[in-house]
Amino acid sequence: MPNCCSFLPQTFRKLIQIGRVVYLNEGPYRGKLAVVVDIIDCNKRSNMTDFDRYKLGRARQSRNRLLNRVHNHIRKQHFKALRVAKMKKDKKSK
Repeated sequence: MPNCCSFLPQTFRKLIQIGRVVYLNEGPYRGKLAVVVDIIDCNKRSNMTDFDRYKLGRARQSRNRLLNRVHNHIRKQHFKALRVAKMKKDKKSK
């Protein structure tokens, strides 16, 4: 079974990350800056079944739910600390 990206030249050998700014050296957008927003690995995508993609989506949902819960907890603690500090400041000024 041929690789889905076997026709692409293997010139990209460096590690990249989402959110990085890159300078384009070749192609129609030569000389312009771009931001990496998505990385597609053809080897991994071609072997996934519909059920695998479903499981991956569910895992992402649960990860996001957990991250949101932690983020909201930290936010509440921060605002609670601000309220307490403001109350102490008001008591001292009276």
